[in-house]
Amino acid sequence: MYKFIGAIFIIVSSYMYGFLKCKDLKISLLRLKDFKNDILYMKNNIYFCKEPLPKIIKQLSHNNTYMKTIYESFIEDNHTEDIDVKWKSCIDNIVTLKTDKKIFFDFVNLFLSVDVEGQKNLFENYLLNLESEIYKKENYILKNEKLFRNLALYGGILVVVLLI
Repeated sequence: MYKFIGAIFIIVSSYMYGFLKCKDLKISLLRLKDFKNDILYMKNNIYFCKEPLPKIIKQLSHNNTYMKTIYESFIEDNHTEDIDVKWKSCIDNIVTLKTDKKIFFDFVNLFLSVDVEGQKNLFENYLLNLESEIYKKENYILKNEKLFRNLALYGGILVVVLLI
């Protein structure tokens, strides 16, 4: 009786692990989509309203998006005034996937150009790269969502078979 209950627990928990892995990927995708919209908002506010970046990020932190925690930690980080260091520490603490970290780390490079035209071009290139990453991630999730769940399920069944 206890073996049967343990076997069912192992199978269900392994399936849930696959389900949670898929959920993490979907949240990552939603975070990238929100970030793309926020980049467009930042771009418009910087060029047309001439607002500074910290003020724009503070406005974005009031939105209820997947990026909210990153923006809030950016605002609360008073250790340094260097935007590069603050942004990277916020991303390191919150974002878990390496590919997403690279995308978010590249965001700081948008503010390296001094002239307005150069910065506009950097924004456009960054948005194109971000859109391509979103497209890749959407395809990856579509192709591998069932695979993650089934592999976790089969792994759980394998553990049960080996234990019995």
